[in-house]
Formats: sequence, C-alpha cells, structure tokens
Amino acid sequence: MIPEELKEAYQDGNLALYLGAGVSVESRIPDWKKLVIMMSFKRNEELMAESRKSPYPNYLYAISQWVIENNEDSLDTIISKLNRHYSKDQFIGIIRETLYESITSSAPGDSLTQIPRDIIRKNSTLQSIVKLCKDSRVKEKGVSSVITYNYDNLLESALKWIESDSFESIIRGDLQTTPGKIPIYHVHGYIPFRAINDGIQMEQLVFGEESYHLTAQDAYYWGNIVQ
Repeated sequence: MIPEELKEAYQDGNLALYLGAGVSVESRIPDWKKLVIMMSFKRNEELMAESRKSPYPNYLYAISQWVIENNEDSLDTIISKLNRHYSKDQFIGIIRETLYESITSSAPGDSLTQIPRDIIRKNSTLQSIVKLCKDSRVKEKGVSSVITYNYDNLLESALKWIESDSFESIIRGDLQTTPGKIPIYHVHGYIPFRAINDGIQMEQLVFGEESYHLTAQDAYYWGNIVQ
C-alpha cells in the first residue's frame, strides 16, 4: 500500500526523492565499503607491480578485503593513506575508475550513450525513478526535486537516454535551479561517468566519515540547506 501522504505529494507536485547507494548497487556500482576495498586493491596492485610481483588479481582482492575487515584501522584511516599517496586529481580519477569499473568492463567498446540502455534494463529501482521523473511536471505534478548521496550520474544518464531534458544536476550551492527542470542535488559530491577533466575538486566531495561529520555539523553547508 502506498501511503496517502505520498500520493497527495505526487499529485501536488511536491514529492522529493532521497536516493542512496541502493539505487546504484543494482547496476553494480559499489557501495561505500566495497568502493574503499576496491581502491585499496588498486593500490596493492601498484605496490606489487613496483616490486615486480604479480599474484592473481582475485587473490589480491581477497587479501585487500581481509586486511580491511581485520585491521584496526578504520575505513577513514585507509582513505587517508590512499589520499596521501595520490595527488588530488589522481584521487578523483581513481574514484571514478573504481566507481564505474563494473560498467566499463561489462561493456567494452560501448560508447557512454549506449551503456545506459543496459543499466536501465537491469535496474528496476532506477527504472521506477526514471518513470516518476519523466511523468512529472515541476510544481504541478510528481517529483519536485531529487536529493542523492551518490557520486554517480546513473540517473542523469538514464534520463538522457530516454531523451528527457527536464532535469539538471546541482553540485554546488552557488548554482541556480532552472524553472521547469527537476533539480538533482548531489549533496555529497558528483563524479560523472566520463574520463575527462571536468573540474571536480576533492573539496567538493564528502568522502569518508570525517568529512561527513564536518559537513553534518555545518549549518551553512549548501547540502544541508537543500535537505
């Protein structure tokens, strides 16, 4: 049963969607813990390459996972170690590469405009969200805004694939919303699926528990104001 309050909000054009990792994992985007494990795995691969040792990748991944789960270091400590190893631009690149690894490996050679078709077909949650947005008329009916804690742009890619232009991504507090478009607020940061320098800064990411608690306590942080 759908609560009456939700039905009324949808009919009044006053429905805000809050999206977390559950929307993306169905498309094999890693959740927070797995993302850190995979990044640690990449770092271990580099260390092994530097020492000219080449264990099987599945063993190396298992070792990375075991170390993280049995180590007294928190995920935040591991992130700090990774952050010290890479420059800021490199770190963003590693996050992007790791975030979308399963998509690029499962569709080698596909262009970015072709990949969303497969993403939508295999992700029932994303399909439902896309339908809600597609059928909405801002301030009249349906979705008024989307708050997402995910870095990825799966939702934007899926909406573009169905040729919808009724949305816009908001990644900073100084960006204005456009009348008639559904704002998709990336309140923890935004790393879209493309391998070019798009000006994203580490300072724009809420990456790890430390930065999460700092922004949560900041009453003037744009993401908190939006929420």
